[in-house]
Amino acid sequence: MGDEANSPPPLRKASQHANHHRAERTLPASPQSSTERSNKSNSSSSSTDRPRDLPTVKELMRLLAVEQDATRDMRRELSLVTSQLAFEQDRADTAESKTKETVIRFKEANDARFVAQADVARLTEELRLYKVALDTAQKEIFKAQEVLREVEGRRNEAEEEVTRLRRKLRKLNEEKMLEIAREEGRKEGLREGMEMGKDI
Repeated sequence: MGDEANSPPPLRKASQHANHHRAERTLPASPQSSTERSNKSNSSSSSTDRPRDLPTVKELMRLLAVEQDATRDMRRELSLVTSQLAFEQDRADTAESKTKETVIRFKEANDARFVAQADVARLTEELRLYKVALDTAQKEIFKAQEVLREVEGRRNEAEEEVTRLRRKLRKLNEEKMLEIAREEGRKEGLREGMEMGKDI
């Protein structure tokens, strides 16, 4: 719509006046035949004063005016054609500039798309590696927790064993102390008995 509004009017044909002049632009009447000239020369002596096959000054002026009008019309048409060509050249230059700009923008957008795709691929790979590392770490954590539970179980068992050994040792100590006390009592009884026997 904008280009049609700004476009110059179509080339106009030569004016009707110029066409009319071109139509009238004809050569003078053809020279008369020798017979006709002979007959007229016999009828009038004044006909020999000026040849009839040459145009008059008035006819020459009329022909010159017609040629000048035609030249002006041709110049006007040439000016219109030149203006039209200049306008079309401007339109072509504008279209070429817009095309180049569109191509540049498309290239930039395409390059940006490639960069974005590369970033997405890189981030996807990084995320995959992160998931692999996380999975490995979780497995290590689970393994360490299992080892810890096993160690704690063994520690509990060791503590229980130590507790049993302590109780057993304490019991043995108590039994030993009782045995020592009995032995001391028995020895004391023997000594007392021997002393009583001596007194008798």
